[in-house]
Amino acid sequence: MNQPSALPGQREETAPARRDFLRLRFPFLCLLGFWLASFAVEALDKPYFVGFLYGLLSATLITLLFLGWWAFNRGLRTDLMLAFSAASILRMESVAGRMAAMDVDK
Repeated sequence: MNQPSALPGQREETAPARRDFLRLRFPFLCLLGFWLASFAVEALDKPYFVGFLYGLLSATLITLLFLGWWAFNRGLRTDLMLAFSAASILRMESVAGRMAAMDVDK
């Protein structure tokens, strides 16, 4: 009885929706780990090729971790993520096939 009633054309006032911001703790920890590992590996006495492989693998790993974090925090559907991943892989294969030397047997 004491409750205010809304008129037919009037909207009820509600609290503003809380906006879900992306949490940045995981990417910052990944970057911190990447740089700490880079400095630690750089201090080791190793062959040049081992350093090259470490740089290649660590950059690939941090890229995959970041992209996975981004995709799962954006709320993308799993089937869309898989379809996009498959399409990206097929596209990269076609580009690599065009750029490959023609004297290599297919």
